[in-house]
Parts: sequence; structure tokens; C-alpha cells
Amino acid sequence: MAYVTVFTPTYNRKHTLKRAFESLQRQTFLDFIWLIVDDGSTDDTNELVEEFKKEAVFPIEYYYKENGGKHTAYNFSHEFVKTEYRITLDSDDELPDNTLEQIKKAWESIPQEDYDRFWCLRGRCIVAETGEVMSDEWPQGINTLKGKKQHKQVLKALKGENPLCQKSNIFCKYLYPIYPGFKGTLPPGIIYETVNSDYDQYCVNDIFTIYHTDTPNSLVKTIPPQRYYYMSQYCINNMFEQVTYNKRIFKSLLSIYPNAKKSGIKFTEMMRDSNAWYKKLLILTLMPFSVIVWTFKEIHDKHFK
Repeated sequence: MAYVTVFTPTYNRKHTLKRAFESLQRQTFLDFIWLIVDDGSTDDTNELVEEFKKEAVFPIEYYYKENGGKHTAYNFSHEFVKTEYRITLDSDDELPDNTLEQIKKAWESIPQEDYDRFWCLRGRCIVAETGEVMSDEWPQGINTLKGKKQHKQVLKALKGENPLCQKSNIFCKYLYPIYPGFKGTLPPGIIYETVNSDYDQYCVNDIFTIYHTDTPNSLVKTIPPQRYYYMSQYCINNMFEQVTYNKRIFKSLLSIYPNAKKSGIKFTEMMRDSNAWYKKLLILTLMPFSVIVWTFKEIHDKHFK
């Protein structure tokens, strides 16, 4: 069995998938499987993958599913990951040539007595168009911290994209929520933060991913409003214990009502979706303030963007 699975969810990205493939061809460590989950593409992605298989110096597994959003592709992939580790390579991005070699060295550098408490390696990312590293270096000693202490420091240092290499047996136990009728993308981070409540992360300053923002249908440019509502709902319902140190939870409490309105979700439905009476009360208490904040935000965005 291979050492690591490189997982790529894709939807109508035939025009960028070759970039990802070529970066894998250049890897200095080749003991990996490329797992592609096609989330209902209509652009002949399957034919392109067949061409890749003829050239590849590594095994490729391709699976097609009905379109349901990127987060459903993650859930779908769990069945097919057989390696100890997995890393996600988005269909419009690439890996530096030595990413997988760095990952192997990093896992092997963890002291045996500490290995079980870490669920992932968290590296860093560089923006292809600017060469900018999206996060500062991790604070010295961050890997010696445990539990909530480490989680707080990671959140404090975290900026932008920070790619992860996960232990498959841990990550595959956590499923993304499925919302009927919603085919947008929920950010991977909402599940990452959930796992971080149960395990620690091993942070390294290696660059794991080259992030591209030049794709016409890039997710950063095609975000449906329902995404923000479901993100807020998930954070409030599943991560509320982090409210004292994770600003995402407070932002979710503040933004869930405006996001529900933008998404056409009724007030009664929003309240019903909250899973505890004290959360409902907190949302209700914050509603007047949230309306004021988001009204000023919309005015600012309209006139200063």
C-alpha cells in the first residue's frame, strides 16, 4: 500500500486539472496514490483522466458521483482512502516538487510518545500569482502545547490557506453536514476546527501547496449566499464550546440572521435549526446589533470596494 493519498475533488475543471497532474509527476517522492472524485463534471474530465493514466508514474483512482458540492466529494472519498495519510490537492492548484517528501520527513520527525495526539500536519501555502506566503511562520514551541492551549495559538497565528496532511483513520470519521438542495461548497475548515477540539496539530513551516486564484470559476469568485448561513449554523451547533477563544463562533452568532435573510431562510426555520435553547436566546439577543453591523458593512462594501 502506498504511503499517502493525494485527494482531488473536481467539478468541470478539465482546463486546470493538468496543472495539478504535472505537479504530481514532478514529485521527488512517488509512493502515493492520486484519488480523483469527480462531482458530476460535464466537461469530459473522465477522458482527460484516462490520458493521465497513460503517462502517470503513480497509480490514479477515478470515481464519478452525482453533483452535490465539494464537501460531499470529501465524504464520498472516505470509502476509497486506504493509506495512512491523505492530503487534498484542489483541482486548480499544485504541489511544490518536494511536498510529499517533506510530509514524510515531518511525520517521521514526531517523537513516538507524542505521535498519537496529532491528527494532522499543518503546513503553509504560497500564492502563485504573487509569490506571497499566506501565513507567518508558526510560533516557536507551538507543537509542545496541548489541547485548548495549542488550538488557541494556532487560531491566533492562522492566516489564509494552510494545507493539511491528515491521518486518514481520524479524518475519515468526521463527515461534512449535508443540507438538502444546497450544492455550494462548505469550507474544509469547519470540519478541521471540529477535529481540532479532539486532537492536536503538528505545525511545520514547509510550503505544501501553491494556491492559484486565476481560475474563472474559482470558488473565491462563486460563493452562494447559503454557504454563509450553513457555515454559521454548523459553527454554532457543533463548535460552541470554542466561543471564548475562536472568533469564528462569535461571528457566526452575529451573522446567522443576516445570512438567513440573504438566503431566503425564514426566521422560524433559522431558530428551529439551532440545537439548544441558550443558543437560540443568544441569537435573538444579538439580532438588533447584527442588523446594525451588517447594514453598515453592506454600505461600506458598496461604496469602498
